[in-house]
Amino acid sequence: MTDISFRKILGLNQQSYQRLKIALSLNLRRQVFVAVCDDLLLRDRLSAQLQTELAKAPLPQFDQPSAVELQNFPRLVSLHLSLDDPNPIVQIAQWMAQSPAPRNGWQPGTMPAFQILGTEKLTRQPAAMQRLFFTHLQSIEYNLPLLESSMILWLTQPWFRALPQSAPEFWRCRTGVFEFIGDPTPVMATLPERIGVLPSLVASAPAGSTAPATKAPPADPSPAERAAEEATDEAPEAAIVENPWERLADDLDLEPLFEPLAEPAASAVIDTLKSEDLPLDQLTSADVESANLAVTLPAGLQSEDPQNLPLIQQIEYLHEQQAPAAQLAEAYCALGNLYRDRVEQGNGTPEDMAIAIQIYEEGLQYLPEQEPLWVDILNDVGNLYWMLSRTMASSEEALPYLQRGLQAYQFALTKISPNQLQTYPMVQNNLGAAYADLARYQDPADSLRRSVEAYLQALRYRTPTTDPIRYASTQNNLGTTYWNLAQHQQPDENLKQAIVAYSEALRFYDPAQEPFNYAMIQNNLGTAYWNLAQYERPRDWLSLSLAAYRMALKYRTIEAAPAAFAATQNNLGTAFWHMANQIDEVETRLGYLQEAIGAYEAALKAVDWVERHAGAMTLNFDHVATQNNLGLAHYQIATDTQARLNAEQQSMHLSAALTHHVIALQSWAQKPELRQTAMSRIVETLRAFYNQLGLTGQNRALSMVPGQLLPEILPKL
Repeated sequence: MTDISFRKILGLNQQSYQRLKIALSLNLRRQVFVAVCDDLLLRDRLSAQLQTELAKAPLPQFDQPSAVELQNFPRLVSLHLSLDDPNPIVQIAQWMAQSPAPRNGWQPGTMPAFQILGTEKLTRQPAAMQRLFFTHLQSIEYNLPLLESSMILWLTQPWFRALPQSAPEFWRCRTGVFEFIGDPTPVMATLPERIGVLPSLVASAPAGSTAPATKAPPADPSPAERAAEEATDEAPEAAIVENPWERLADDLDLEPLFEPLAEPAASAVIDTLKSEDLPLDQLTSADVESANLAVTLPAGLQSEDPQNLPLIQQIEYLHEQQAPAAQLAEAYCALGNLYRDRVEQGNGTPEDMAIAIQIYEEGLQYLPEQEPLWVDILNDVGNLYWMLSRTMASSEEALPYLQRGLQAYQFALTKISPNQLQTYPMVQNNLGAAYADLARYQDPADSLRRSVEAYLQALRYRTPTTDPIRYASTQNNLGTTYWNLAQHQQPDENLKQAIVAYSEALRFYDPAQEPFNYAMIQNNLGTAYWNLAQYERPRDWLSLSLAAYRMALKYRTIEAAPAAFAATQNNLGTAFWHMANQIDEVETRLGYLQEAIGAYEAALKAVDWVERHAGAMTLNFDHVATQNNLGLAHYQIATDTQARLNAEQQSMHLSAALTHHVIALQSWAQKPELRQTAMSRIVETLRAFYNQLGLTGQNRALSMVPGQLLPEILPKL
């Protein structure tokens, strides 16, 4: 398949996938399938999709008592090859010993199939370990029947080509081979962006993070700030459903909300409060007196900063006088607001977030639960926990804070009175954002469904007539959650829901007044159309995707928003590439490929501009993948037998392809799996040089390859 000059990659992959899926759906035993894919990102997507879709397929009907148990038993199990003992049969046997089939439930076709992933990692193992893997494959024909299961072995091309010689018995007993060809996909940039509230924050807070009517809205950001905001992967806000949290409120364990912060956060709070840098220097005794507020600290925490002496005196006075609970609660809220404001203005640290949380939670102990302020404080606590989770370096550190944020939002919903109709959708919107984040760490499909429920609840009261801007923001966020949910289940249905939500959001953004938000949603819409084209009516949906991306680029210019411009150009190039693979007419097909090349080049030009001029501005997509995709587009033009290119034109496109693949390989030096993808492209391009331009062409191509790579490349030719 690697020698096919022009390959309709998308169509071939879909055909191979459907054949593999049908083969597995037949529920035959003792089948040995080989799936070949050099693009590891594509492989992971296909293997996950295969596992999800087979789980939903109906089981054969058997007259047995354990039918319900069997329906819940997995149909396809994914196992990653052990590098200590690369023996698929042993791993399958171990899994079955740990997860036996339901009692009395065995029937032909009910045992799961197994797909083995990770064989490419053997490339970095000693030769003896690689030989051991082939030895284990040799015995599969004799051992697999004992397990009554089938197996899919995912391989890259180099390992696949070695099978006939290195494992001839395995090669002889194979049932079928399914080859997949890697294609350019919008890496990371396809994750739709989400509208934030506070552009100055590193990771914008959920909507409503400021207390109502106590804070002026932030100033309009500059174009560069807008671009930076849009580049963050931040939490996004319509049918009517019952509020699920009202039913769950009595079952929630809310005690952790008031427990001391875990180490090291608690020690950081105490150290910060005891330091001389306590950020209270802008609050004077005159401020306190004019506001008729007294501010205190949690018991045992003091500051010796002379600038704070008037404040400390009032704190001591409140304690000495045993001030009423209401006054203490008000004081805690005022102090918490100082830290919260500092965070929202972009000057806060994780320690500031932790301090604000501790102060708010202390203040809640003095506040009667029937007070409306409870909801505002709980919402702020939820927001601060949410932001604090995003500052953590690992999921293990982030998850506890995110879970506390969810508890705060859920508890807030139980305290909202009927006359707080603006607060309810605000908290639901924030709950949806937090659940969208939770999907990164655990139970993604379930967390995303809960996120959808929360956004739909918010939209019950956040209507176009009462609050059009927040309504549009919530619709955009809902679209993003549907998009993410589509990556886990019911892709076509959820993608269509995402398109509906994005389209609804667009109605309320005037590009003349809010060009960057308008362009952002157009980009999101283009990505949803592109994704849907992978499942049905590809030409129709890709045409809409191209139109949406082009509309976004009217406002996402390289001058106004270079990082956002680069991301959309990258997506546009990929949409053009896929459209080219849907076209039979040669001139039109080549035209789309040239458009893809132009878009990818524009994206890389913007990346270069960002890296040289934009300082801390970040990109939200992997521009090295853009290099690799650009090389693939050149390669496809050069090897299209219907294009009738002369030798000079073929050489030009192949040289460009080789150059971009080499750049990608060098840039992915620390990412072995991606580096392998680029290496496969280089080898493929060198073969095309030889096939189309002879030995002279191949020698010229080899002269373009860095010398240190030749020992690795030459044996592969």
